[in-house]
Amino acid sequence: MSNYIEINRQSWNKRTEAHLKSEFYDLENFLKGKSSQNDIELNLLGDIKGKTILHLQCHFGQDTISLGRIWCGSYSGRGNVFKSWWSVLCF
Repeated sequence: MSNYIEINRQSWNKRTEAHLKSEFYDLENFLKGKSSQNDIELNLLGDIKGKTILHLQCHFGQDTISLGRIWCGSYSGRGNVFKSWWSVLCF
């Protein structure tokens, strides 16, 4: 039987390199502090400061880190644990 989790991980890792270079994700400004969250998302979330949240999905980490920057008291990203997540954290 195939290891579907590993196949999925490898697939996302291959995509991440292109996504990190994409203008769509605007990595340069994200690394300078710009949030990846859009106004509509932030408005729907409301005030999350001081709350504990669990972010379940986050491609390569921008959304989880953006939510963490708002400072939620504590946050945990339990989405895809791929090398891509660390490429953003370790810049």
